[in-house]
Amino acid sequence: MLNGADLSAARLHGAKLAGVGFSRARLCGAGLGGADLLGAEFDGAEFDGADLRDVAGLTAAQLSGAVVDDATVLPGDLAADPWVRARKAACLAWRDAHGPLSAPPPAPAS
Repeated sequence: MLNGADLSAARLHGAKLAGVGFSRARLCGAGLGGADLLGAEFDGAEFDGADLRDVAGLTAAQLSGAVVDDATVLPGDLAADPWVRARKAACLAWRDAHGPLSAPPPAPAS
């Protein structure tokens, strides 16, 4: 488990992270391209500026409690997903209204 870990700017390209817990972890600016994230848990994780292109197993549901921003690089299917786009907008609006995030904003209504 990597819950609460500060992995900002970590280089985890191609890592096997399936099923790993990342609750409240800071992954800001981390490189996760090509990593296996199947079943990984990201409640409260911060992905500001993280590179998630070409990851395996990542779903919109896994991002439901995570913080993502415009600098977060997502796989093409997730970047185009309307729910994920709404999640990014909610995170940015929260930041504009409340300053630096101390907790993730609520998930957008489906």
